[in-house]
Amino acid sequence: METNKIYHGNCVEKLKEMEDNKVDLIYFDPPFFTQRKHSLTNKDNSKTYEFDDKYNSIKAYFKLVENVLQESKRVLKNTGSVFLHCDKTASHHIRVVMDKIFGRENFQSEIIWSYKRWSNAKKELNKWFEITKFITFYITH
Repeated sequence: METNKIYHGNCVEKLKEMEDNKVDLIYFDPPFFTQRKHSLTNKDNSKTYEFDDKYNSIKAYFKLVENVLQESKRVLKNTGSVFLHCDKTASHHIRVVMDKIFGRENFQSEIIWSYKRWSNAKKELNKWFEITKFITFYITH
């Protein structure tokens, strides 16, 4: 494995290709279990990005998250860190899964990320805007 390299692909498959105890830090930004198809455009509307965030069940979703975290723990060094980025839909469930895999005693922090809303806010003036995401931080020993 090369140092200072970002790997792109199916995360479970890429993690399985890696050796044990070789990674210092993992940042995991899984789908958020919104159960819908997402379509986003850039600021000048010249490009559209789409992805599907639908699962057969919450159990199937958490099986994916658990598989990634199990492989993450295997490849992380004993001094490693893992950050998992999620939203309110699954954050409390994910914390339970991370406690199970990494140990509750290895929880370090929940980072609250506040950001500027980029959607068509004028069309949604009567709705509350979600402007935070959660990044859960654990270490390994």
